[in-house]
Amino acid sequence: MQIAIMKITFLLCLILSLSSLTAQSETIQNPDTVYHHEKGMMIIPFEKKMYRSQIDKELAKENEKNFPTILSNFRNGITYQFKYQMLYRYKAFSIFNLTVDSLREDLERIYAGIGYSYEVIIDTAGYSEANPLEKIKLDKKIKATKNEPVNGTINGEIVSTRDTRKKYMKTAIKDTSLLPYLNERYQCSYYLFINELDLMNDLSDINAVSTGEWNRVVKIHYTVLNAKGKTIESGILEKSFPRDQNNIDKIISEEFKALATKLRHKMSLHEQQQAMLIQEKDNKSLNELKPIKRKIISAKKRLKKN
Repeated sequence: MQIAIMKITFLLCLILSLSSLTAQSETIQNPDTVYHHEKGMMIIPFEKKMYRSQIDKELAKENEKNFPTILSNFRNGITYQFKYQMLYRYKAFSIFNLTVDSLREDLERIYAGIGYSYEVIIDTAGYSEANPLEKIKLDKKIKATKNEPVNGTINGEIVSTRDTRKKYMKTAIKDTSLLPYLNERYQCSYYLFINELDLMNDLSDINAVSTGEWNRVVKIHYTVLNAKGKTIESGILEKSFPRDQNNIDKIISEEFKALATKLRHKMSLHEQQQAMLIQEKDNKSLNELKPIKRKIISAKKRLKKN
């Protein structure tokens, strides 16, 4: 009887140890617990006033939630999805934790120390500052997008040009003491600001509107700053989704996740370009250090030539 009990105990211990190993293996593969990069990133959610939606009525009806709860769910959900994706590359964390007094105070300080402005979107994808020719092309593209539409009188004629440039909401630091304070306390390399969230009906296709088959679009305006306040990435992450999708959890887990993944890829490209720039500078420095080899001609050979 005792032998049987001992065998059963041994088997139970074996099962528990195997399940523990499996759990550890799953934890190791979870990006929430493994950092693939030494750089830190703070994620700041959008302010309540920076939420625009044309579908709240439908969301409230299907999810049986009021507006404050819907807004809170989206703020929580968006920071979670971006944190989860950025953990693949950075020591990412969200400052959106209303249960911790110090974090709540710092979040309020951040909101008080920033400002917003509509800026023209400049597509820099595919350009590298490490390549001189691409740098020239990029500078020309930036200059062209800054040209304001013509509105006024030219040669006695009233001229009005429609501004078709795509713009986004950008964050700018107003309080010069903000970043030094955050750098000292949190020691982050990057600050990801979720500036604005838009959930709109896409009525650009007249045929789709006439048949009642138009889609919706989610837009996330964002700005990534480094520890010195330089803009690393900024613009709009945009994605269409079905007009009958009113499940808040699915919008967060599917649409927000897809956009967070896009930004993760953009940041990966930025890191690669930075590595190229560093390599270019290192190669240039090495070339400058190398002595110039001059061909030495003996006196006899000079006399023969003369």
